[in-house]
Amino acid sequence: MYRTARVAVRVTPAQRRRCFGLLRSAGDVWACVLEVNAWRRRRRDAPLAGYQELCRELSASGPGTFAELDSTG
Repeated sequence: MYRTARVAVRVTPAQRRRCFGLLRSAGDVWACVLEVNAWRRRRRDAPLAGYQELCRELSASGPGTFAELDSTG
């Protein structure tokens, strides 16, 4: 499923680059969560459901894996 939305935002070129960078990183995190939960289901482990569980798992992936988002949690 794809969802799209158009939003007009007045930002500087630097802010625009940062916004798109954060969106790309968020997409990477979401894809990672889906894949990790698929692995966990195959091993019959409980899926990652809470924010703290997710942060622990993502921090184990190493610094810089998800750009700015990996240090936020």
